Amino acid sequence: MPKETEGNFTFDFPSDWVCKLDGTDFYRKKMGKISAGKRAVDIVFNLGNELCFLEIKDYSLDLAGLKEDLKERLPTEVSQKWQNSISALVLAGRNPIPDIAYSTSGILIPNIKMRYFLFLETPPTTPGGTATAVKLKTHNDVVQKVQNLNVKLHSNLKPFGCPVTVFSRKSIPPTLPFTVTT
Repeated sequence: MPKETEGNFTFDFPSDWVCKLDGTDFYRKKMGKISAGKRAVDIVFNLGNELCFLEIKDYSLDLAGLKEDLKERLPTEVSQKWQNSISALVLAGRNPIPDIAYSTSGILIPNIKMRYFLFLETPPTTPGGTATAVKLKTHNDVVQKVQNLNVKLHSNLKPFGCPVTVFSRKSIPPTLPFTVTT
């Protein structure tokens, strides 16, 4: 099984093809010229007849940054990274690129299914102490904002037939088609 490490997390895929798209020469050299500052999702992989996109965000040590980014930046950034990735895969398909040849051979198929996974690691909640009520309120606030993010992402990508799964190590869906370790 292919493995990819991003930050502190390793992802194991039951796939024969996995690509760190924005780490390829094609993306850095060719896409960088026409879309400076535009980033792709962290990992693209195949899963049977599906093309899957995985974005990894680690806020495990940055509660303030998470709360701020959940307001507006994350829904837009995550959706744009998906769009940038699709554009790169389509353009790469015009000239076969060895690093990403698998995806480009399937991306233009009319009925190709797509899925988007957002791994959003949040700070741990620690019970106890005099600030328990404050911690609980903060935790509940973050949970509500993550749920709002999930709704926004579904709304953004649903017209394109791309379901979204938002998860963390604390909330790994039992049907997740890959594993995450630290």
